[in-house]
Amino acid sequence: MPDEIIAHIDGGSRGNPGPAAAGFVLTDSAGTQLQAKAFFLGQATN
Repeated sequence: MPDEIIAHIDGGSRGNPGPAAAGFVLTDSAGTQLQAKAFFLGQATN
């Protein structure tokens, strides 16, 4: 198990409101990708 896990998280919408999505990538301190996932959120505001 890594000593440190870094979470890169972002999301947004096209329009306000508009179609929206979010996602994340988890890496260890060496930059090795551990997990990644993206989600469609439907209509949302930014």
